[in-house]
Amino acid sequence: MQIRRRNVLFFAVYLIIGLTLSIYAQEDGASLVKTGTELAQKAMRSEDEKTRQDLFKSAMANFIKAAKLRYGEGYYKIGWLLSAGHGVEKSRKKCVEFYKKAIKTGYIDACYSIGLAYASERLGEPDIPEATKWFKLGAERGNTDAMGFLGRWYFTGKAGEKDYVKSRFYYGILVKTLGEENASGIVERITRLERVMTAAQIEEAQNLVAQYTPLTTAPSLD
Repeated sequence: MQIRRRNVLFFAVYLIIGLTLSIYAQEDGASLVKTGTELAQKAMRSEDEKTRQDLFKSAMANFIKAAKLRYGEGYYKIGWLLSAGHGVEKSRKKCVEFYKKAIKTGYIDACYSIGLAYASERLGEPDIPEATKWFKLGAERGNTDAMGFLGRWYFTGKAGEKDYVKSRFYYGILVKTLGEENASGIVERITRLERVMTAAQIEEAQNLVAQYTPLTTAPSLD
């Protein structure tokens, strides 16, 4: 009986220490990302090129430290620097790699950022099908920027096809997520869009919007 109590006590202490270290790592990671972001912002405001580069390098050092703590936003910020070419050479391949690392830690807004990387002409020839795929993964998880892109792309056909139902769906879940009071411009787009849709198409899109519930899990990266 005494041995069992000791085992229970040991497990409780082990659990408390583990939780404390985890919380500390998250807080420390957040602090490092905050400092790195402030340094990057100073760099973007600086007119002196050497100062800019030094500040970006310092920002990157903070993001790398945060990433080593498995803090998702640390990976995300490294990807951001690589996508923008701030203090480092632009690289779609590398920025996507770090965005995926961020997603694996639960930082699912990076899905949208991967879509942007594939859509960007600054990073090479755009890959619209791949960008669309990642925007969808972001929109499914509540990213409003991804919803806006898809609403426009399906309306214009940039996503590979003109599809008014899908366009209306993505604009609809954008309004649903933001609230009508914060999305008056999107509501106006929906009104204009519905003028070229059939009643059946409108009903189909509205039903899809009603069924939408954002996912909270990271997508499979296999």
